[in-house]
Amino acid sequence: MHVPKHTVALKVTEGPNMLGQCSRFVPQHVTGFWEVSPDTVALLERNFWHLARLFGTAYRPSSGPSSHADPVELQHELDLQWDQYIGVIIDGQRYIYVNHGAGNWDKCQTKACVICDGGPGFWGVLFNVNTLEFSQYQANGMAFRN
Repeated sequence: MHVPKHTVALKVTEGPNMLGQCSRFVPQHVTGFWEVSPDTVALLERNFWHLARLFGTAYRPSSGPSSHADPVELQHELDLQWDQYIGVIIDGQRYIYVNHGAGNWDKCQTKACVICDGGPGFWGVLFNVNTLEFSQYQANGMAFRN
C-alpha cells in the first residue's frame, strides 16, 4: 500500500472549499469542521489498505490502474499524487474527508484543490475516526467531448 508523497491536513477554514468539488458527490449534512492532528493523520494512513478491499481502488496513477511493469516508473507516478485531509462533523461524529489527486502539489499545500473531471485518479472518501471505517468513496467524472 502506497501513501502519496504529498499529504496535508488543511485548516478548518478550507472546509467549505474542500466540499465544493465540481464533478463528484461530497459528504452531505456536514455541521462543522475540526483540526486533524498528526496522530489522527497517522491513524488514517495506517488504515488506507482497506480502500483497495472496499472500493477496488488504492493509490494509483492519475490515469487509473497502471499497466507499467517498471516499478521505478510506477513509483514516479505515485510520487506525483497528493492527499488533502479535512476534519468534518456529520451527525455528531468526527470524520476525515480525503481529497485525492495528482499533479500541481504547489497549489494544493495550503488551499483545497477542486479538480473538475479527471476520472478515477481524482477521488474523495470519508474516514470515521471512531470506527476506522471508510465510506462514501466517489471518483471524479470524465469530461466528454463531441
